[in-house]
Amino acid sequence: MSEEVSIRYLRVGAKYLSAAVINIYDVAEILKELGYQPVRLPAPVFKGRLGGSGAVAMKGQVVVDVNAEKHVLGVSTLEPEPALLASEFRAVEEAVRKGLRGYFKPHFYELLAEAEVRMEGMDFYRLISRAGEPPPVAVVSEVLGVEACLLGLRVGMREARPEDEEWLD
Repeated sequence: MSEEVSIRYLRVGAKYLSAAVINIYDVAEILKELGYQPVRLPAPVFKGRLGGSGAVAMKGQVVVDVNAEKHVLGVSTLEPEPALLASEFRAVEEAVRKGLRGYFKPHFYELLAEAEVRMEGMDFYRLISRAGEPPPVAVVSEVLGVEACLLGLRVGMREARPEDEEWLD
């Protein structure tokens, strides 16, 4: 029986409790000090520079995104490398904490991971029974520095999209 696991996407985000909206232009300026290059940001609105969502800066394979309305700051890598993601997220989070007022302590962290698991010679039910600690759980534990566990599993047909109907949760 052969088994192959490949992590295809990783993103760590932090949701903050704050009355102030994240200013995407301020975040882009803060990240310049860490070597990030701003991506194409929307034009500032008249009488203000607040709001917006999407990617704000990039450094190599690392992308920083912001959702200003939801108070979420996220870091993802184009090539899923857990160690790189963990170190960059910590650096970005520390810089934003120091540079933005009201963003000191996150309300919660979120990790989005997409992994492809290929197994030959095993049926679906045996796979589910073995899914207690798949590799993405170890990645979450490492990135956030906590003991994580599996709470859900989404299974889909090969080449299916997560928003399509061919998924089992």
